[in-house]
Amino acid sequence: MRPSEIQTNETLQFVLENLSSKKLRILEVGCGSGAVAKQIQNLGYEIIALDSSVKAIDAAKELGIDARIANFPDFAEAPFDVILFTRSLHHIRPLKSALERAHQLLKPSGLLIVEDFAFNDTSEYTAAWFYRLLKLLDSCDVLLPAEDSFGRKLLKGGGEFSLWHEHTHEINTAQEVLQAIGEHFEILQTTSAAYLYRYVSAMVEEDERGGQIISDVLELEKQTGLESEQFLIGRRFVARR
Repeated sequence: MRPSEIQTNETLQFVLENLSSKKLRILEVGCGSGAVAKQIQNLGYEIIALDSSVKAIDAAKELGIDARIANFPDFAEAPFDVILFTRSLHHIRPLKSALERAHQLLKPSGLLIVEDFAFNDTSEYTAAWFYRLLKLLDSCDVLLPAEDSFGRKLLKGGGEFSLWHEHTHEINTAQEVLQAIGEHFEILQTTSAAYLYRYVSAMVEEDERGGQIISDVLELEKQTGLESEQFLIGRRFVARR
């Protein structure tokens, strides 16, 4: 399995845990190249996928997805049973308008499923742990240069904790997202999840060897998270209209 497939499967598993029927109409906001939408469609669901990137939408269309270019919340369509924000809601502003539109686009009792992260909640322990992991992987010569990646910036910056705050510039925090959701929906579930492995994924080859590295990193991150849930920076929210 390749790194991108591991990331897709992690998101897909979370989504499927919250779907009770195959007869659902789903909207994915921030679909990227359509990998998650493709898997959902293959399982028999009806799905429309949105992204603001022309390149991403073209890639999603090549997979046979009903993919459309849109800057949410500027999107209108018949009501959906489920709206899925896949690591996109932290970028969307104004946040209140996005949640109001999601509320309008959902059928009564429809579900809002959000996968995101909480960088502002990153502890110094988590930051130091991740930096040590990156240094180990780099010393083993398994990381690509990946100059634009967050992981490479951490390595070049000596793991300085301040780099995490620079990385969160002008994005919605997890707490802001949760609060906005609560103003428009009934929150059913709030959980933490592994997320750091996604940054390592951007630094390894997209092949079986890279996939094994990411699989091991993901397992290590999950196991460390069992010791302290505050260690995990991934956030997952499920809410009902």
